[in-house]
Formats: sequence, C-alpha cells, structure tokens
Amino acid sequence: MLHSREDPKKIIIAVRKCLATSIRDLMQHGTKSRSVLPLVDYFYQTPSTTHGWDIILYYYHFKKGDEFTSSTIQKLSRSFNLEIAGVSPRNSQKNLLCVIENIISTHSRYKKSHDSHFKAFVCAALNAKRLVVWLNLIFHCKDIIKTFYYPWSYVASTRYQDGLKSLDALTRFRFDLPVDLDVRKYQIEDNFFI
Repeated sequence: MLHSREDPKKIIIAVRKCLATSIRDLMQHGTKSRSVLPLVDYFYQTPSTTHGWDIILYYYHFKKGDEFTSSTIQKLSRSFNLEIAGVSPRNSQKNLLCVIENIISTHSRYKKSHDSHFKAFVCAALNAKRLVVWLNLIFHCKDIIKTFYYPWSYVASTRYQDGLKSLDALTRFRFDLPVDLDVRKYQIEDNFFI
C-alpha cells in the first residue's frame, strides 16, 4: 500500500487494474504477431499479439536470467534472505532478473495468466522504486525492439521515454503492494495441507 491516508484496497485496485493495464497496453502497441501462420489467426480470430509479460520474459532469457538466478550463491542468498556482493540496490539489472525469477517461481506454479505475472511485476517494481529504471533497461535492449516491435510502434519510436517520464512521478512514493495477490490463496492452501 502507498503509505498515506488513502484506502489501501483502492490503491491496490488502481495499480493493478488501471496502471498495470495501461503500461501493458502501451508496451503491446505495435508488437508483431506471435503467430507463424497469420491465416490461422485470421480464421480462428484469436488474439495473437505479444503480451507485455512475453517481452519481460524475453529480456530475462536474453540476459541469461535463469543462469544468474540458478547459481548456488543466488539460491543460498534467497534461502537465507541474505544480500550478496554484486546484487545491491544499485545493481538494477541483477535485481530485475531476481524479481522476474521470483514472479516466475511463484506464479507459474499455479498456472497464472500473463496478466497476473505482469501485474505482479508492476507491483514489485513500484515497491522497489525501480519501475522506471527496469522498464528503461528493457526498452533499451535493441534485440527486444528488433524482435517484438514494428518500426512505427510506440516503443520502437520513443523507447517509452515519455511514458517513463510520467511514471517517474511515482518514484517519490513508498509502496507496499502485494506481489503475490493472485497466488496467495493457493499458497495458503498449500501450507494448510502440508
């Protein structure tokens, strides 16, 4: 929750339903179709646009996040909740990879949607005061622009810079949003039956 006099539930709803979906929609503007066979999509009329979470996952794999987060040092540091050398609050890329890994491990287990993953990412980024920094890292990855976006798209033409300027106003606030909101119920059930 934002530490203010505002109702925490209203803030959570505003972030998850309005802010996260607006960021996602801007990220998805002008993305290339995921389909290899466009005629199949035409006949079945299924959405084939790339989801914002797909772009974040691509960044994670492109930067070898799975190798970084599966290292013995990373596993031990997570197990004992320790900070390790090289992963400080100032090391944005490594922190981003760790957050993505955490969301993958908590949400994929319960087969949650891309939207659930994406909303968790936005909440985690706001909590860490890194939303602008992390999106900036993602959108300055040339391979992402080349792979996912048409040249006329919002992200390819602006690198999301005006959106990031607007989002930067949120950095001054302290958020404590639930990252695991969509999986909390399942985690409680898992703990109950252990």
